[in-house]
Amino acid sequence: MVLGSDPEKDSLIFHRAEWLPENMEMCPRYVYIPYSNNRGRDAFGTYTDYRETTAGNQVMASALLQTDAVIEGDGTIVPKENEVNVYYKTGEIPYDADGQPIQVVVYREKTETQQREVTETKWVHQAAARNADGRYILRVNANFTDSFGVKKTNAGVLEELGFKAV
Repeated sequence: MVLGSDPEKDSLIFHRAEWLPENMEMCPRYVYIPYSNNRGRDAFGTYTDYRETTAGNQVMASALLQTDAVIEGDGTIVPKENEVNVYYKTGEIPYDADGQPIQVVVYREKTETQQREVTETKWVHQAAARNADGRYILRVNANFTDSFGVKKTNAGVLEELGFKAV
């Protein structure tokens, strides 16, 4: 801290920040960032709530620095930024930093009940009837819908499919 003519208005307070360079050949180090309430001084930010306390022959100072700073990998000092969610009322038009309207996307969950007709096929073991000539006969009900959507059945129609057991 460097005291000026007035500690609250004309002093320089230095904030120590760690710098980790992008170039791995360089060593990490501390950088001292100046803060002052005097606009004539080349300082990064300002401070408020300045307080001094004395303990024997030492003077200790305390202040709230505005804005907090971080050092990027290339060595530039930038304000520390925190992301904050911003909420808008329904119908309100949000604008960006340049005053341009921001496109808003609203996600609405839509739940609807639908009925679907499902045909389940169940396989059933059916005993075959044996004829005198050695053939087995199986009775099968074949209800189906053709490719044109017409429902069909094999009721009253005798169809024969021959299979040879090997």
